[in-house]
Amino acid sequence: MKSLPDLNRLVLTPEQREAFLAAIRPFLWPEHFEFIQNLIEVLPQIKTVLEGKNISMARLRQMLFGAATEKTATVCPPAQPGAQPKDRGKRRGHGRRSARSYTGARRQTVRHPRLHPGEACPECGKGRLRRLPTPAPVVRVEAQPPFPATVYEKEVLRCNLCGRTFTAPTPPQAGQSKYASGVGVLVSLLRYGSGM
Repeated sequence: MKSLPDLNRLVLTPEQREAFLAAIRPFLWPEHFEFIQNLIEVLPQIKTVLEGKNISMARLRQMLFGAATEKTATVCPPAQPGAQPKDRGKRRGHGRRSARSYTGARRQTVRHPRLHPGEACPECGKGRLRRLPTPAPVVRVEAQPPFPATVYEKEVLRCNLCGRTFTAPTPPQAGQSKYASGVGVLVSLLRYGSGM
C-alpha cells in the first residue's frame, strides 16, 4: 500500500491557499474548482481536530461525512408486504460448541509473557495497553474418562490509541488441536468395548 503524504505538507497558509487557487482557477471547470477549494479549506480543520487527539474515529467519520440518517427499512420496502417471516428458533445440535458450553472444564488464565496492561503500545509507542473483558479461549479435551477439558483463557490486550490487539500465545500444554490424540480411541473403547 502506498504511504500517505505528510499532513503538514498539505496544509497551506491562507496566503499560499489564495495563490494556489488563483493559479489553478483558469484551468478548471467551476464545479471542479469549487470542489478543490473546499478540500483545501477543510484540511486545516481536520489537522486541528487530529492534533487534539480527543476525538473518536466514529465522531471523526461523522464530522467528515455527516450522520448516517438513511435506514434500510425506508429505502428498501419488504419483498411481500403481507408475509412476515416465521420466527424459527435456532435448531440445536449444529455447529461448534463454544468455550462457554464446557461448564465443568477447568479454567486456566494465560497472561501475555511480554506485555502487561498499562504499558506503552509496542506498535505505535504512544498509546497504553488495556485488557479486553473477553479473553481468547482455547479448549483442550484430554483422553481420560470422563474426558476432562481445560479452557485456556488467553489474555487479550488492546492499545487505546492505535487499536491493535495483542493476544497471549497458546501454552504448549494446550496442544495443536482441540482433542488429545487418544480421545477418539477412548470414545471407541467406551462405545464398543464397554457398551456405553
